[in-house]
Amino acid sequence: MTQRNRLFRKYAAYFVVLVLGVLIASGAVALSFSYQETRATLAAVHREKAVSAAIRIEQFLRDIEQNIAWTETPPGRTAPSYDQRYIDFLKFLRQVPAITDIAWIDANGREQIRASRLTMDRVGGGEDRSRDARFLVPKPGQPYFSSVYFHKETEPYLTVAVNSGRKHAGVTAVEVNLKFVWDVISRIRVGETGYAYVVDDRGQLVSHPDISLVLQKSDLSALPQVQAALAARATSSEGDPELIEALDTRGRPMLAAYAPIAPIGWSVLVEQPLNEAYAPLYHSLMRTGFLLLLGLIVAVIASLLLARRMVTPIKTLQDGAARIGAGALDQHIDVHTGDELETLAEEFNLMINLMTTRLRDSYTGLEQKVTERTQELAAANQAKTRFLAAASHDLRQPMHALGMFVAQLRGSVTEPRALALVDKVESAVTALQQLLDALLDISRLDAGVVTPTSAEFALQPLLTRLDRAFAPQAEEKGLRLRAVPSRLAVCSVEACRMQ
Repeated sequence: MTQRNRLFRKYAAYFVVLVLGVLIASGAVALSFSYQETRATLAAVHREKAVSAAIRIEQFLRDIEQNIAWTETPPGRTAPSYDQRYIDFLKFLRQVPAITDIAWIDANGREQIRASRLTMDRVGGGEDRSRDARFLVPKPGQPYFSSVYFHKETEPYLTVAVNSGRKHAGVTAVEVNLKFVWDVISRIRVGETGYAYVVDDRGQLVSHPDISLVLQKSDLSALPQVQAALAARATSSEGDPELIEALDTRGRPMLAAYAPIAPIGWSVLVEQPLNEAYAPLYHSLMRTGFLLLLGLIVAVIASLLLARRMVTPIKTLQDGAARIGAGALDQHIDVHTGDELETLAEEFNLMINLMTTRLRDSYTGLEQKVTERTQELAAANQAKTRFLAAASHDLRQPMHALGMFVAQLRGSVTEPRALALVDKVESAVTALQQLLDALLDISRLDAGVVTPTSAEFALQPLLTRLDRAFAPQAEEKGLRLRAVPSRLAVCSVEACRMQ
């Protein structure tokens, strides 16, 4: 039973390991592809959102630049008066709500006109701006973008200055409220909790859905994703389309992608918590694990069934062989599997039938030989019995005559030495008579005429007869035969048991 169970367990284990190995390999491959596809999808989504936001912000700044150029005097025309330029600036403020202040600095670095939504307008003031970056930095075709600053520490602003390059045209500078950038950034959603933000070329936070972080002038240059964005900007790279796994300002694992804002050197970064980003992958992992568990259960059940289907015919063959070995030569092994095992069982049955036929023929010949030998022995035994009966009958008469002659001899002999010799002769004759009687009894026993009985007899008479019979032979050879007197007696087995 142990061997059979061992065979069953072995095949069941083989099937389970095989099926489970295939399931695990398939699940691992599926998870690997799912992971790669998930990362590629996340990278594409994050990158697309970052690029989209960067394009919108870049377009916003270019629109500002174009609107400023609209206020410039077209080539070939006379420069407008201060009042006319002031009226144009007022129209400009109405058309571009993001601009709160616009100023014109003449070619000598004097601010001549200022129109503002927040302060008093000035025309012909003449304040000296010759040392301002907004006057010195702008070149024809290269507008100036200042660093982000805050108006009364409440809202971020940016100064944009444009030099048209025409003689005596001066510089037109505007102050831009970055609320539009905040509107763009705050509307970007990645998943449920993902967000976007903007940093300048130093890693300083420019815009964030949480405006308090911007007002705190947060420096994010230490974050790996920000460093990657700044490095890509410094090398004029368009940005790595792959995702960056890093920590945010709160130390939470995040997935990040970035895109540069070309004209100003800023970067848009899109971040999403790692757990949320990989949630579909985790669900896929759970589904795969469930399928593996289900597959394992199915594999175990199928393995048990297949192993039983394979082992049962083998057990049938083994049991049949054991019964045939025990002597059941008429045993027939029934295996119906339709495969090699059934063929093996049929060949086994043919072999057993052949062996049974040969054994039966051998048994028949052996029984015949035993019968013949028994008959021959019986005939020989009868011949022996007849011979012994005839011999005992023919010898009994001479023995009686010999006994009578010994008796007559004893009566005619008087010398002591001769008498001793007569005694020995008489003893020999008596012994010979007893031997003939024993032969007669044996013949009668073989013939079934006499029934043997158990009896006791003393040993001394037997010893005396042996001494008388063999003493003369011992003397002739120079030997001394001496029988020690004994009072012991012997009995047959049945007689001893009865006692």
